[in-house]
Amino acid sequence: MWLPGDHACVLFGRLRMSLNLVGEAFPLRMGHEGRLAMQEKLLKALALEANAAHSGFLRGLDGAQEEFLSERWLQEPVDWGHGDTLLVLEEGEERDWLLTGEDHVRLGARGAPERLGQLAASLDRSARLLEKEPGIAVDGQGRRLVANPFLCGSGCHAALMLHLPALAWWGQVEEQLDPLYDQGLGYRTWQEGLGDFLVLESLRGEDTPIPPSQDTSQAGRPVGDAAGLASRTLSRLLAAVAHLEEAEEAARAQLRRHRRLELEDRVHRAHASCRSARLMGYPELVEHISMLRLGRQMAGSGLHLPEEGAALTPLLLHLAPAHLEARSDAGRDGRQASALRARLLRAEMS
Repeated sequence: MWLPGDHACVLFGRLRMSLNLVGEAFPLRMGHEGRLAMQEKLLKALALEANAAHSGFLRGLDGAQEEFLSERWLQEPVDWGHGDTLLVLEEGEERDWLLTGEDHVRLGARGAPERLGQLAASLDRSARLLEKEPGIAVDGQGRRLVANPFLCGSGCHAALMLHLPALAWWGQVEEQLDPLYDQGLGYRTWQEGLGDFLVLESLRGEDTPIPPSQDTSQAGRPVGDAAGLASRTLSRLLAAVAHLEEAEEAARAQLRRHRRLELEDRVHRAHASCRSARLMGYPELVEHISMLRLGRQMAGSGLHLPEEGAALTPLLLHLAPAHLEARSDAGRDGRQASALRARLLRAEMS
């Protein structure tokens, strides 16, 4: 639905903005009635009741459901907190609102690279609505008050899923990405992605305080101007990605010059396995998809590689463990799930 094709280093991304309302206790210090009242206030302020496609309380979420959301939304498994935490999901799954979790509201958005800028702007618009009424909680320096220590100051977090197979081939991932920690950015492998698929993410909020507006909060303090925070957080990541894409292209040039035969062999082996395997574990699938995506992106370089076929990138999601369990009776039995994954993969690749 929001997965892109196979010809970009950035596959898709997620944006998140955590906010608290002025003069209110953090949700974990509220009672049940207070949390429900806060949800009503937020629904009204964000005008979600008329626009929500799906909503419900996150009560009784089992491990498989949590893993499903983690796979789908590029996030680590989360602690949903109280059972009365409310999730509101937009049609198309591009945006979501989590009400009275760790913070009063968490605004989320996710999508393909070409949509991320628009989604960041939509988060900023929602934050401005809350800033006007009932007001966003900030400290004396104009920094947003949030529960997550990694989001202190701005409350903003962005994550991009990258495919950097040539850098991984040459063992240059750490060399290229470790310096980004000094810029407040970090990285981790995605699922069982063996280093080829990485998540680049912001580790902390902006150091610059939010510029105060002319309005004042109920407590008499200046209310921070929310304009552009999500967009600026995303821009920080995209600036880093531009450098990484240059490094990836240089590593691919080295592959063409010095590892041509090995590259063709690995891509063809991956293609043959996906077309004929009867059992396919998920780590093996991720490794094969990585090589096939690399082959497609280098197909115009005079290499002898398989012809274009079905889109590969969506398979990373649709054949992931929790997604596979949600669409079948295979359950968590490893052999049955591997057989089903291989059968579905053969159908896609035929």
